[in-house]
Amino acid sequence: LFWHNHFVTEVPAVSRPRYLYDYNALLRKHALGNFKELAGEMTINTAMLKYLNGDQNVAGSPNENYAREVFELFTIGKGPLIGEGNYTNYTEQDIQEAARVLTGWKINGTTQESWFNASRHDTGSKTFSEVFDNLVITNGGDQEYLKLVAMIVGQKETARHLVRKLYRWFVYYIIDDSIESLVIEPLATTLYDKGFDLIPVLRQLLSSEHFFDETYRGCYIRNPYEHMAGTLRKLEAVFPTDELLRYEFWNSYY
Repeated sequence: LFWHNHFVTEVPAVSRPRYLYDYNALLRKHALGNFKELAGEMTINTAMLKYLNGDQNVAGSPNENYAREVFELFTIGKGPLIGEGNYTNYTEQDIQEAARVLTGWKINGTTQESWFNASRHDTGSKTFSEVFDNLVITNGGDQEYLKLVAMIVGQKETARHLVRKLYRWFVYYIIDDSIESLVIEPLATTLYDKGFDLIPVLRQLLSSEHFFDETYRGCYIRNPYEHMAGTLRKLEAVFPTDELLRYEFWNSYY
């Protein structure tokens, strides 16, 4: 559920059941795996390509929707604005160059799978800002997007941004200077040093004294899905055994 709210898509915008199924399967595959691998596969996932117009991103007319979201929401986060089009953690130049990296990915309407159209890919070199040490990504064909993911995940700030989201989801929505230094930074270090494997950082957070501190008991507000699921458990709801009826049951709650 955390990943659903991180790499977010919307049913009406995606509309294809197969795309949505593959998206859900991908979240489950990497939920306790490696964030770098999850981010890489999500970049060319059919639901994500459809939702953020990645399938319309072509050389000469790059679509920046996914590139913008991958920096702002999915990985490193903005940081304070320090100039026009220039955040602490990335710049408009980085978004534009990332969009060029991601050109050429399409969805096959017959197989309902993503595929790479080399003729629609920008083969030129992409130069990123000083935030990323002016890294140049050269043409890598259908593997070029992985260079982009590696570049972003190579930043310690990406680990901090992800850990803050995990903390707000599992513990408390307020992060003050003390929490930042005593909790977030050590967790971010673990995530970064472990190559963005998720289990070590989750184990560190969820078994910590901080997590069990009485100060943070009862401060978590359940989201609608958790409220619904908890209500059904409390009422000891019995689910239909018939597949169609079970689907209608869940659909009525959706």
